[in-house]
Parts: sequence; structure tokens; C-alpha cells
Amino acid sequence: MKKETKTRLWYIIGIVILIGLGLLSRKLSFIPDTFSDALWAMVVYCCFRILLIRKRRAVSAAVALLTAFAVEFSQLLSPGWLVRLRSTFMGHMLLGQGFSWTDLAAYTVGILCIFFITAIISGRRKSSAEKITPQQAKEIMDSGEDCIILDVREASEYGKGHIRGAVQLSVTRVKKNAGEIIPDKDRLILVYCRSGVRSAAAGKQLLELGYRNVKDFGGLRNWPYELEG
Repeated sequence: MKKETKTRLWYIIGIVILIGLGLLSRKLSFIPDTFSDALWAMVVYCCFRILLIRKRRAVSAAVALLTAFAVEFSQLLSPGWLVRLRSTFMGHMLLGQGFSWTDLAAYTVGILCIFFITAIISGRRKSSAEKITPQQAKEIMDSGEDCIILDVREASEYGKGHIRGAVQLSVTRVKKNAGEIIPDKDRLILVYCRSGVRSAAAGKQLLELGYRNVKDFGGLRNWPYELEG
């Protein structure tokens, strides 16, 4: 299963849990309504993370907050069809009833909380680059997906043979020069070396530098395809 698919599944599970907590909180009189409002905003964030999985979390958070605010301000409008929609159970759960500045604050707090929670979880999971096979790497290269192939061996090794289109950046220069070669930290990076040791070290360094989409496919000793150079 692809990493993006797994991440989407985790967000779906999170949505189910948040909805369950929201429904439960409405049955408990001692829990303020703002708590369920915050949970609703968290669900909106999770939905946008599923749709925008390749974008930064900050983008999903901004879109979720704008959506939550738009829904809240829509409650100042009262066309007949919208009133009837809000009177249904699903309409009430999704669109609410009655504008409140407190709700806006609850949405903001909820989205900030879920943003930092997911960032912390993701940070712990990304202590090393995602491992993929040479075959998976070749499929990505052949698919035409925008990516950079990073050869972290020394220049002398690169000159003796490398993968077509690969950019050479020795592992000892990753921290110093990666920003010049790869300015976009959301770009997909496929890393390799000779045996897989240096590619693992380079992948970890790239993650520490803030790159968010790094895949390590090991060393050329396991690469069954043609080289150039």
C-alpha cells in the first residue's frame, strides 16, 4: 500500500473518531457547545488533508479555516432552501444554526490543535526517508511525475556510471548545498548511492532540512536497469 494511501486511511479513521466524540459531547450537558464546534473544524481539516495530501499541512489548515468561517458567515443568510437544509439533521450537523463569534474562535482553536498534533505525529514518523524498491523508483521515473533523482555518491563515482537524469550531490554536501539544487521542499526526491548506506544518511539529512517528500531506493548494486556515463 502506498504511503499516501496509508496516510489517507489514518485521516479517515481520525474523522470517524472525531465525529463520534462530537456526537457524544452533544449528549453530555456539562460539555460546552464550543468543544463540538472545535471537533467539527478538525473534521474539516482532516477532509482537506485527504484531498490535499501532497500539499503542505499549512495549506490544508488555511483552506479548512476559510471553509469553516464561510459556513459560519453563511448563517447570516436565510434563503428558504438554506433554512430548510439547516433544519435537517445532516444540514444542522454540517452547516449549524445561528451565527456566533465564539464559534469562529472554536474553529480556529480546533484547526490549530489538529494542525500541531498531525505535525508532531508526522515529525516522529519521518525520522528517516521512506524506503522504496528500485522497481518502485523506476516506475516513478517512467511515469513522468515531477521528481529529482539525487545521487549522493562522490563525483568520481558518478562519472563512472549513474542513473539517467540524476543530479550528483555527495552526502557530505547535502546540508550545505541541497537548498541551491532543490529549492522546492515539497518536490519529490529519489535518493540513491552505491550500497544504500549513504542514501539513508542523506535522506535523514534532507528531512531535517525540511524536505517533505523524500524516498530512498538504496544503492546501485541493486539497480537492475541501464546506467549512463
